[in-house]
Amino acid sequence: MRSVKVRDNLAIDAGVTLLLGANVQGKEAFDEAEVIGVEKTQYKPLLTLRSDLKEEYFRGAVLPLVYEGYPYGNIHLSEREEQPIGVPPYRAFSPSQNYLSALHSESVNLSLYHFPFTFDASLVSYNDYRDLLEYNHK
Repeated sequence: MRSVKVRDNLAIDAGVTLLLGANVQGKEAFDEAEVIGVEKTQYKPLLTLRSDLKEEYFRGAVLPLVYEGYPYGNIHLSEREEQPIGVPPYRAFSPSQNYLSALHSESVNLSLYHFPFTFDASLVSYNDYRDLLEYNHK
């Protein structure tokens, strides 16, 4: 990862929240085994990503509102498994469909390409909030 340089941060509108990604440049692209896994890796990606969620948005708003004190007695997430993403969603990354398309068509431009993962923590947190809110009203 040291040879990868972030060129531009970008946000992708997912309707309700933003998915974060980045345009980067490097000496070689990430391959399929690293991003989504292949038969030799038992279809498990070689890369695993984790965020510390120390951004002000998460520390000041999301973590206290949604996750502080979790689980809440009988109230727990019902719409997703807690693992592998975690609670809070430290591992909320997913393969970028744009990157996978470019990889399969062999059109990844090494001088500037989209990082092969999107950071989905805000979307997962929003869905967790809705899930916990609905659970509380059942």
